[in-house]
Amino acid sequence: MKIIKARKNEKKESLEIAEELKEWFKEDAIKKMRKNFNKNLYVLKNGEIKGFINFRLNRKSITILNLGVKKKYHRKGLGTKLLRFLEKIAHKNKINDLRLETLTYEDNYKPYKLTRDFYLKNGFIYKYIKRAKKLGFDDLVIMEKKLK
Repeated sequence: MKIIKARKNEKKESLEIAEELKEWFKEDAIKKMRKNFNKNLYVLKNGEIKGFINFRLNRKSITILNLGVKKKYHRKGLGTKLLRFLEKIAHKNKINDLRLETLTYEDNYKPYKLTRDFYLKNGFIYKYIKRAKKLGFDDLVIMEKKLK
C-alpha cells in the first residue's frame, strides 16, 4: 500500500470517504472540504482509496485539516500510516510541530473521543482550548505533536 498525492479522481473518492464517515464529517464540514481540498491531499491507495490526509504547510508547523479512513479499515493502522507520512514531510521541510483542532475533551460525543484518543496514542498532547467566538459554535481543543 502506498501514499500518493491526490489527483482529481482521488479527491472525489476522498470526499466520498468523508461522506461515509457522517459521525465525524457533518454536512458543513463536507461543504468546506469540497472548496478547500488543496494541493496537500494525500491518499492511501492499493487498488482503491482507503484513506486520506489533508493539511496546511506553514513555515513553522503543519496543521492537519482532515484525516479519514474508510470504516472497514478502522483500527488497522492506516490512520497512523498517514500520520507517519506527514511526519516525513515535516522533517523534509525542517518543521518540528504537527497541529490540529478537534472538539474538546469536555464533549463526550463518542466519535470525537475516539479521534482524541487516536491522536493521543500517536504522541499528540492537549495544548489549549480555543473558545468559540459565536454562540452555538463548539469550543475546540488544539492538539500538538513535537517532532524530533
